[in-house]
This record gives sequence, structure tokens and C-alpha cells, in this order.
Amino acid sequence: MPKFIARLEAQDDSGHFRRVAIEADSKEQAKDQLERREMEYVLFGLTTDDLAEAEKDPGTPRNRAALALHNQTKPYKLVSVKESD
Repeated sequence: MPKFIARLEAQDDSGHFRRVAIEADSKEQAKDQLERREMEYVLFGLTTDDLAEAEKDPGTPRNRAALALHNQTKPYKLVSVKESD
């Protein structure tokens, strides 16, 4: 199965971006999967207890990622997808 590299950018002028690798049958399928995943991230929310726990130590990779997803209000925009070498 081909591997694709994609770049997604935040829509809030923060300059944040994600660079991800994904396996898919085609470039179109990779785009669809990434866009669907972004919509799921927007719907992600921590429970009150989990939020409090993550805020105690926001520097760990797991907590930093959970807090970023919890606060994400718009999906990142897919700006490029190319097949990996």
C-alpha cells in the first residue's frame, strides 16, 4: 500500500501545522482519511477530570496533544499530499 506525506495547517493564523504520513490506496483516499480525522479532532473533548489532570503537567507529549485537541475549534486545512519515495 502506498504511503503519502501530508501537510495540514491551522486555520487560526497561529502558524501551527501537522506533517503526517498515512498509508492509503490512492491520493484521494489519503485526502479523505485525513480530512475525516481532522473533523474528529474538532469534536474531541476531554472530561472535566481528564482536563484537570492534563493541565497539571502540560509539558508531557500525551498531555500536550490532548490539550491541543481539546482546544481545537476548526479542522486543520490540508495543503499538500504527495506520495512518499
